[in-house]
Amino acid sequence: MARIKMVEIIDDLSVETTKSLSAAVKEVLPNSEFDEQILFRSFRKALNQKCYRWSKVRDSCIDLD
Repeated sequence: MARIKMVEIIDDLSVETTKSLSAAVKEVLPNSEFDEQILFRSFRKALNQKCYRWSKVRDSCIDLD
């Protein structure tokens, strides 16, 4: 098992995460209006509160190359 810092990974992938979150919300709530950056910050805050600083993932999820 490998350990990761989930919040830091989300920060590193913030552009991709923001777009993905926005697309998911628009799919579930097609007529909703929201600020993508505020949505991302709220998601990041929730992760920070709900996730352990270090999270274990299977080794197959990590590639060190």
